Amino acid sequence: MSQVDTVLTNNILTARRWYEADKSGESFSAIATREKTTPSRIQQMIGLAFLAPDILDQIAAGGQPVTFTSEWFKRRQLPEDWDLQRKLIAPSEAESPSFGRIICTKSQLH
Repeated sequence: MSQVDTVLTNNILTARRWYEADKSGESFSAIATREKTTPSRIQQMIGLAFLAPDILDQIAAGGQPVTFTSEWFKRRQLPEDWDLQRKLIAPSEAESPSFGRIICTKSQLH
């Protein structure tokens, strides 16, 4: 049974809130002061606001690869391109068939 990573989910929601504040003209410094964090933390995590929709769906269902965590994300920059995100997060079918890759046909199931 899949389990939702609540830390990752909360960080995605926070990153979206930070992005909306930034988009409305608030500086990272102002956001950081209000959120009791640092501008570098915001810069480090705001990319979570731009994950591909299917990746977000998998995270919400607890179906992302177990290695894709907030800690993993903090150490890497994901590209804006959603196809490249998918390749980095779930690089092969064997590692994560739940990211929409077909691993067998219906006839193979019989």
